Amino acid sequence: MSKKTGAGHALVCLLLLGAMPLLAVARPADVPALTFTLIITIWQVAAALPLTLLEWRRGELRLLSSAALSAREWGVALLTGAMFGLSTWAYVLGAAKVGPVNFIILLQSYPLIAALMEFLILGQRRGRAELGLTVVMILAITYLVSGGTFSLGNISLWSLMVLAIPVLWSAAHMMLRRLLVKARMTANQVTLSRLVISGVFLAAAVVASGEGQQFLGEFKHLNVQVPAAVFGAVYYLELLFWFLAMRHIPVSLASSITVPAPALTMVAAVLLLGQSVAAYQVVAMLVVAASLYGLLYVEMTRRS
Repeated sequence: MSKKTGAGHALVCLLLLGAMPLLAVARPADVPALTFTLIITIWQVAAALPLTLLEWRRGELRLLSSAALSAREWGVALLTGAMFGLSTWAYVLGAAKVGPVNFIILLQSYPLIAALMEFLILGQRRGRAELGLTVVMILAITYLVSGGTFSLGNISLWSLMVLAIPVLWSAAHMMLRRLLVKARMTANQVTLSRLVISGVFLAAAVVASGEGQQFLGEFKHLNVQVPAAVFGAVYYLELLFWFLAMRHIPVSLASSITVPAPALTMVAAVLLLGQSVAAYQVVAMLVVAASLYGLLYVEMTRRS
């Protein structure tokens, strides 16, 4: 294992994470978020196929179907696949509703939500410093979603929906931890298995919602396929490089490298989309970033 390699993979994740909210808002206005999410997932699977073919030719291919999983473990795999599909739909819809800048800052709450869920569900104790930093981050997020006023009446329900994305991520990762160790798959195979299950769930949701005909019709429209293909490829690469980074460096170090992602989104939103960034958004981003680095420092100190 090489720390330099792991850090390099995490830096790639940083760049991709900064770009993803901007790509998510490229969805044409007349295309439903659910339909667009399924198209994105298909392109993600397509992006994974070249490496999957290479692993197959090397005799390294090992998907969930080849792992000796119990009925309960298959249930976990299917449930978490559906949760990841739901989170991708919320990603596509939420980015357009709250804007790419607020969106990426809200997603930075993932370590906070993961820590809270580990405390509530797994009973992992937290020190005073962690609790203090958690309160600071919650205040910063409240300041952001209320438009810099702290008025609860100004908080949009769409912002709360965006906060559900890291909740789904945290719950799914907690459920998958043991299963992925048992399956012994490569980073690409983990990602592909997750995408296939999510795709089946999303396809069923598209049919159930009555969007099936529109979904089929969108394949001939380049203004839909091009942004979906780009977003799908970037999202797949972000997942892949994150899993690769985990092979070389601790999660805490990789997380610290990706903390500045909102700053990249801010700069790109101003330069590429002509959007304005308010002072309260900058303040919230800086406070959230400082709180994250504080939490990561406390975590590393406890382990050393």
